[in-house]
Amino acid sequence: MPPPQDSSADLRPDVRPEHWALLAATRFVLASVVVAGHSRFALTDAAASAASSTAMALGGGVAVIGFLVISGFSIAHSVQQPHGFYARRFARIWPTLLLSVALFAGLIWTFHRPGRPDPSLLEVVGVLAFLNGLVFANWYGPTWSLSIEALFYGVAPLLRRLPVTVLAGLVAGSAIAHWQASAWLGVASYPDALHGRAPLGLFWAWGLGFLVFRERRKAVAGPLWGLVLWLGGGLLIWRFNPEGGALWPATWTLAALAVGFGGAVRFSSDGLRRGLNYLGDLSYPMFLLHMPIFFLMGRLGLRQGLVGAIAVLAASALCLHLVDRPLRAHVALALERAGARLRRRLWVKA
Repeated sequence: MPPPQDSSADLRPDVRPEHWALLAATRFVLASVVVAGHSRFALTDAAASAASSTAMALGGGVAVIGFLVISGFSIAHSVQQPHGFYARRFARIWPTLLLSVALFAGLIWTFHRPGRPDPSLLEVVGVLAFLNGLVFANWYGPTWSLSIEALFYGVAPLLRRLPVTVLAGLVAGSAIAHWQASAWLGVASYPDALHGRAPLGLFWAWGLGFLVFRERRKAVAGPLWGLVLWLGGGLLIWRFNPEGGALWPATWTLAALAVGFGGAVRFSSDGLRRGLNYLGDLSYPMFLLHMPIFFLMGRLGLRQGLVGAIAVLAASALCLHLVDRPLRAHVALALERAGARLRRRLWVKA
């Protein structure tokens, strides 16, 4: 899934706004690849079949790895402001997750999935606690990567303090694990891997995004890490990419170059930036909500790709405006008030 990054409203101006807008648009494209690929399970008309075939060629698994890279870059930025970091992450992730999990679980318990057991209440809670793929088998497709994200968020403040050489060593270790994923980790597919094998094998992608952010201002190291991300990451995906896709290099190139070299992009239109950032904000609810929406459409006999696309976009926009943004605004206000109280206390003591 597209792991949720900070929106444009959360970011400080130490990275060019064009770069954030480009990353937002890239997230939307990657999310669209995953959504279109999953449409094959419920939508069957010609438009849906064509979209699904194209998405499968582009590689949904590679799109998720691209999300991890963008997330690492974004979190390296966000953790520079450590006060309230975990609260911001919770507000960004959990409300939309709760809504989508409750909706999907309710639909499954009502209609059931042929040939698959209904998730237990404990498994539903496991997703909300980010334990799927670690302790529980994954019953809700895209959320396998979210548990990985939550684990990386947990250690991000520690990674911020590590020297670049140590962080690069951790990335190299994960890259080796990914290279030998089948032989050493016994992994046939990351979404189905348990007991922490998926985060071990995929930290290289998130960690490289983190490193690119940290080194981006250095004349030599910045472009060098961008090349390591693009070429080295491409080699790793070539080695182990169970989901395949004949066009996966295009998907990877889009994500890697947007992160590594997107800072060179220039455009002056504020409207264009706002539009791209809005698409990026839609990507997280779209990534989660498309599964219950497609499931419900299948049970209602609605198989048209255009109807599915409209339904997913509409539901994502409603979630963004009614759940996501209000909660983030509430958390931001609470943090501001807490900071003001702390400053007053320090002033009084001084």
